[in-house]
Amino acid sequence: MFKPATLRPFSLFLLAGAYGAYATAQPAQAPAAAPATPAVEAAPTAATLLPSINVESTEQAASFTPPVQEATTSMGTTRFSIFFSPVQMRALEQALGEYERNAPVSSEEKTDLTVDFAQPAEVPKIVEPDPYPVFYLSSIAYRAANDWSIWVSGHKITSQKNSTDLQVLSVSPTQVSFAWKPVYAEAITKRKSKNLFASTTEITNKLSKPARFNFDDTAGVATFTLRPNQTFAPAYMNSFEGFVESPKLAPMAPEEPAAAGDASLSEVKPAANGKPIDTTANMSTQEKINAQLARQPVPRN
Repeated sequence: MFKPATLRPFSLFLLAGAYGAYATAQPAQAPAAAPATPAVEAAPTAATLLPSINVESTEQAASFTPPVQEATTSMGTTRFSIFFSPVQMRALEQALGEYERNAPVSSEEKTDLTVDFAQPAEVPKIVEPDPYPVFYLSSIAYRAANDWSIWVSGHKITSQKNSTDLQVLSVSPTQVSFAWKPVYAEAITKRKSKNLFASTTEITNKLSKPARFNFDDTAGVATFTLRPNQTFAPAYMNSFEGFVESPKLAPMAPEEPAAAGDASLSEVKPAANGKPIDTTANMSTQEKINAQLARQPVPRN
């Protein structure tokens, strides 16, 4: 039966010496280096986040006194803040000022909230002179149809020269016909329509007969014929013997504009054939009611 060889002590000694000699002959190896540890970045500071702004110390911020100056932005004049340093406040003010200067709508502009209520139409005043003029023909110097001179209210009018507002229509040795167009013809027309001329009761004995005068409402022209020592007085709208002074007329009340829809339901106008025409025939029931309501007097409180 096979038996393993038994190593003797001397053999073990030889093996140990051989191994030691082999180990001594090999070069020494450096120990393995430890794995490199990744670098950890430093946390960002105020200096890195705001490189253009130097953060001041707490003592400097506490001792800072903001200068008093005129406000140039909507921020006002204060420069103190418990959240920002003075340097940061100045940067914010500059940014705000730049925005407000370049904004499409200026911060100083305000919306006009004024309500423009419709104003009632102003009633025009009736313009007329005070007193009215008078035209007194004192004399006639007649030589020919193209050579004559007359005196009217102290003014000389000749066949060659006329500096008055009277137009001479015709001249004869005994009378003169005139045309007169006043700038206040509208006032005369209203006085004529309402019979508001001065009364001739106190000077009836001076009325000229026959009275030759006329006033055209459409053209606004008065025509009259005078003999020497006669007067035409528009304030009386009559002619007189001798000189007559112009009376003082009472002022006319201005007429209020007619209200819309101010129409009478019973208004009837005659037609050319003599038959009446009902102006409300084509109106609806609602229009008739509105027209009737418009004519009702407004109660006074």
